Amino acid sequence: MKSNMTVISLVFILFAALALLVAALMLVSSKRDSTYFRWTSSLLSPVTETLHAWILDYPELARLDNEKNSAVWRWFQPGLVDKKFDGQKIFLQTLHESVWYHNQRGPMMYRYFAGDGELSARIKTRKSSDLSSFPDAEWQFGGIIFRDPKGDAWFARENYVFNVIGFRRDKLQLEMKTTRDGRSDVSAIDWPSGDADLSIVRRGEVFTIKAKSFDEPEWQVLAVYNRPDLAQVLQVGVIVYSFSEGRRIFDLSAQVENLRLKQH
Repeated sequence: MKSNMTVISLVFILFAALALLVAALMLVSSKRDSTYFRWTSSLLSPVTETLHAWILDYPELARLDNEKNSAVWRWFQPGLVDKKFDGQKIFLQTLHESVWYHNQRGPMMYRYFAGDGELSARIKTRKSSDLSSFPDAEWQFGGIIFRDPKGDAWFARENYVFNVIGFRRDKLQLEMKTTRDGRSDVSAIDWPSGDADLSIVRRGEVFTIKAKSFDEPEWQVLAVYNRPDLAQVLQVGVIVYSFSEGRRIFDLSAQVENLRLKQH
């Protein structure tokens, strides 16, 4: 009897020690781009991502969203933005500094979507401090995204493609980004304003990023990303972010109109 109690005590101690270790790793790994986080992620993410996918059942969520005619929209990190809705228009104002880059994440309004399709929206970006002016400081962006939902799991690495409009360093630009396992590849082009119609089209493993001015009839192809690693079911939706490398400059108000998701 005493021997059994000793074994049980040892098992309890081992589990307690493991729990403390995980808690410590979570605390130390709060900087998601750090080498330490990546090392921890390589060990733990296969388990946490599998559990996350099993618990949430992404295909079932996508089926429900489709059946409800795109009515089920969710929020990721909603505390980073102020949100207002006026009919079919969405107004988002950044309240804190954040960024979608490498393994860092900002706020996102999303739903689940399976298979091929196109997400498009009309995005108007302004300074929250002066709604008559385009953004003019640091990085201030609004746009659309296709993201792997496994990124929500503990110690997961980000995988997504996005298309945004706003201010980048010293000029107004469109920015396109593909992020694989928490590493981002970024491209950008100059744009005459802080407004644009944006589109992302998925066909199999190919994602086509497009944009146009409001008065243009034809779309301009900005980038084509081959992403065979991205899952069949993804989160699709709207993102905004304000980033200033820790200088706490967040001055963005984004208006979203004509948000459409079409199955192909």
